[in-house]
Amino acid sequence: MFDDVLEEARGDLAGNDLGRVVIHHQGLHDPIVVPLQPWDQLNADRVMETIEKVLNSNKDLCIDESFDISVGSIDLPKGSGGPRRRITKLKGKNNSLQLKTSIVTIENDDQMCIARAIGVSWAKLNRCTSEEWKEITKNRQKKSNLQLILENQKVPESYYKKLREKKRDEQRQLAAAISQLAQIPMDRPASLEDITAFEEVLGVRVIVISAMLGPYPEAKFYGHDFMSEKERSDLLAWLSEKKNDVFDFRKEMLEYCRSDVDILRQACLKFRELLMNATDSVIYVSRPGQYDPPLGDYLGELTDELDGGEYIVEFVSGGPKNYAYKTSKNKETCKLRTLLRVRLNIKSRKHSIEIEETTQSLPVFDPTTGKAVNALQSQKDVERLKAGKFKYILSHPEQLIKPEVKRLLMSHPLANRITNIVVDEAHCILSWGASEFRPAYKKLGMLRAVVPNANILALTATATLKGQEKIISSLHMHNTKVISASPDR
Repeated sequence: MFDDVLEEARGDLAGNDLGRVVIHHQGLHDPIVVPLQPWDQLNADRVMETIEKVLNSNKDLCIDESFDISVGSIDLPKGSGGPRRRITKLKGKNNSLQLKTSIVTIENDDQMCIARAIGVSWAKLNRCTSEEWKEITKNRQKKSNLQLILENQKVPESYYKKLREKKRDEQRQLAAAISQLAQIPMDRPASLEDITAFEEVLGVRVIVISAMLGPYPEAKFYGHDFMSEKERSDLLAWLSEKKNDVFDFRKEMLEYCRSDVDILRQACLKFRELLMNATDSVIYVSRPGQYDPPLGDYLGELTDELDGGEYIVEFVSGGPKNYAYKTSKNKETCKLRTLLRVRLNIKSRKHSIEIEETTQSLPVFDPTTGKAVNALQSQKDVERLKAGKFKYILSHPEQLIKPEVKRLLMSHPLANRITNIVVDEAHCILSWGASEFRPAYKKLGMLRAVVPNANILALTATATLKGQEKIISSLHMHNTKVISASPDR
């Protein structure tokens, strides 16, 4: 279906022309948009990929009367067919702007620069063939070429060529004629406010891209109305100092863009720093010939926190995002909640380290204090856990699959108190559980046997439809209901 629709919509457009697809349906919260791209790349597969990404798990999108497909396209301008001239030289004799046939440079010694530029551009848009011009001049009635051009809105190719030549008078004559029609005085330079009059007379829309040199803009262009009284006062005082200075629009825009880029650069570096500090590290045993997670220096990739040849000799974890370690080079590091990185003396905590290493600590949430604590610090805490004194149990897969933890979860009456199991970032079952990196993820399905009556909730923002099916199967979820929404938050 999509192939037929795209083929009909494309017509005779070239492969490098642009197209996009927008799908509307009453069952969609927002329309599905296939971004603008060359027609050579826009096909049914690309449309289906976009639909699958947006729908996630909505399998019941029916093709009914509310299903609407809109296809838009942009026919890109085509060159003259000659060799492409790249802009490499902006000043001096025979610069790139003078050599490009698509750019007309206005060189004048009068005050009609704007009128000349608009006149030449209008003439180019209204060029006609020699046959059309011959038909127009049949009943000339002593009218000049310029009069016929303005009356018929047609410009012969020969006249347009004369307009582009610097030493001929046709350009000035046309500028004067359209200025008179627009009632723009010729004894002063035309301004941006006069452009509307030219547009009305010639029936065109003029877009101005200016490297303006002139007075500083008025206060309203600086957000004057949205400033505090002091800010307005400071702005007006600054503009008063600048009233005799020249405002270089090109220079100001360049500095503004450079400032924006610098702000963006600093923001990206800060975001990278925060992300690196706010994500868990991966602690693993590396053996020759076995799988090692890939490392890199870019955002989203794993980086090595240890120096070359360095390895961890002592490690302790207080639960997710809380751990400390000592390396072979005697470096001691502690991470707390991953937002704070500090140094500590592991020897001063040797007693607590031994406890944590031998008791397989499970972090839990104590509703009486509102804090997360380690439940297995003592037998008393184990009994409190069994008695249901804690509201939540938090764990990572490697800890859950340990025999002693499974026995604890299956013990009476704790097993009956566990009513819900939540697996966050469930797509890790696919990406990590299927590899040798963290195989414990693929063993999480044993939770169904440990607590058979508990509900299981798996959360993911990235799993495809097939990925969702694999997650459901891996966790032994039955009578499953899939709830999904657009990932665009």
